Amino acid sequence: MPTYNYECKDCHAKALKKLKCEALTAEQYGAMTVFETCHAIKPSPAELAEAKICPRCQGSNCERTFHGETGIGYIRGYGFLDRVGANRDMQIHTLLNDDPYSEYRVDGEKDDIQARIKRQGKKGGKKKHYVPTSNKEMEKAVAKAFYTQDKTGDK
Repeated sequence: MPTYNYECKDCHAKALKKLKCEALTAEQYGAMTVFETCHAIKPSPAELAEAKICPRCQGSNCERTFHGETGIGYIRGYGFLDRVGANRDMQIHTLLNDDPYSEYRVDGEKDDIQARIKRQGKKGGKKKHYVPTSNKEMEKAVAKAFYTQDKTGDK
């Protein structure tokens, strides 16, 4: 379950009265009024009431706050600068959901176009393999195998 930060209004008023000031610093605010609790993203009223009980004063006069929270977000692709990838995703979405040429397409054409759109921008499979030159025994074995094939006529 996700964790949330809540501010206790009663503890906030007590802290202001105790310190005899009009506003708390960020450190005082976090230490004296904010507490962390966990509940479901869409909790039932009973679950929310149980989660909002302040551990300091056992009161339920609490409100959710973003003080001390860190937000984590995920972006599909390589980030917000991946315009080409975002364009590919938009093309696939249009092809699958509201294709203007769907009535003219033959069977299997939509799958082929989707596969071609996904392959766009990918590099070819021209892989190069290198054999380390320091391995003299391997070179001798390859040379021996090559010359014995050459003598027998197999090419």
